[in-house]
Amino acid sequence: MKSKLKSAAQITQLLVKNGDKRKALGCQRFFKTAPGEYAEGDQFIGITMPILRSLLKETKSDISMKTAGKLVSSPLHEVRMYGLLWLVNAYKVSKPPHNTEQRREIYTLYCQNFESVNNWSVFLVICVFVLTNCLGILWTFQLLIYQGFT
Repeated sequence: MKSKLKSAAQITQLLVKNGDKRKALGCQRFFKTAPGEYAEGDQFIGITMPILRSLLKETKSDISMKTAGKLVSSPLHEVRMYGLLWLVNAYKVSKPPHNTEQRREIYTLYCQNFESVNNWSVFLVICVFVLTNCLGILWTFQLLIYQGFT
């Protein structure tokens, strides 16, 4: 049964409720969040990826693009991860040519929140999505230039 959670605040509350303070402290050290380190200031609530993915399955069809944007810009690592996972899933199910506009909207939302992808675990979740799009566009652009000059 799908959850009725629709707002970023409701989803954040659900994620915080499922967090583990002990795991959160371990993540703070593991992901180098101290001053001067690569994920400086990143905050964790201690949710593992399997739990995060299971919670996503409960709510993914109910949230809007605006809500996903709020999640992606959260100061909480797992909330950002949830929002990025939602974007990846939404992109996968929006197959061209019918949903080209939705894909563009997802890509734009990601680009607007690029600074939120500030750590390697978040980057790895989204990189396939980004690389597929960027490289696909780049290769198409290169092909057009090549054909124009030969």
